[in-house]
Amino acid sequence: MATDELHLDAQELRRLLEFTNRPNVQDQLRKAIEEIEERLAQSKPAPASAGPSDTDVDSSKTKSGHGFLPVAKIKTYGWDQSEKFVKLYITLKGVHTLPKENVVVEYTPVSFKLFVKNLNNKNMELIIQNLAKSIDAKGSSYKVKSDEIVLSLKKADSGSWSALTKSEVKAKEKPPPKFNENEDPSTGIMNIMKQMYEEGDDEMKRTIEKAWTEGRNKSAAGMY
Repeated sequence: MATDELHLDAQELRRLLEFTNRPNVQDQLRKAIEEIEERLAQSKPAPASAGPSDTDVDSSKTKSGHGFLPVAKIKTYGWDQSEKFVKLYITLKGVHTLPKENVVVEYTPVSFKLFVKNLNNKNMELIIQNLAKSIDAKGSSYKVKSDEIVLSLKKADSGSWSALTKSEVKAKEKPPPKFNENEDPSTGIMNIMKQMYEEGDDEMKRTIEKAWTEGRNKSAAGMY
């Protein structure tokens, strides 16, 4: 396969990686990216591009009282649980210095949204939908600590959760998509995305559909 095609495949996977917050899916996408990068390394080296890097946040633009600030999707967090609560730990340097009103959390019985306004000239958000089980939105809360936000999600029913989201529960029940190092990279990518689409929830399906559409549009534009 031509080097240009491999670069396009890698970009497609990185774009999909930017849309998903699910650790198991991220691991499989990163593995596929690594496989392609190894093949690129074995071919004639090309000048380094200034494309997106694999960071912990994804940035887009949004208007705020401070002008246009980037919105960063929070990808890194930890979580644990007790009999009655699920707790998430989000490390954000300097968050404790913000005014109280700059941290907003919204809860529903199956999701939550954390939004942090103007932290180091960025807005930041963490949105998790389709929680593994229902929560008591009114009984849930959060605390801002030194460089950290702790979310306490009150379980609607006491007991243990096997994962944080329904998608992660399904992922644990089925073997993850495999990237065959001996097959054509494009075929491997399509197989991974097809399996993710078939097994994913509505949000994952929309994410993959968007990635496919953007990929087709970019390919069509390159023909002219």
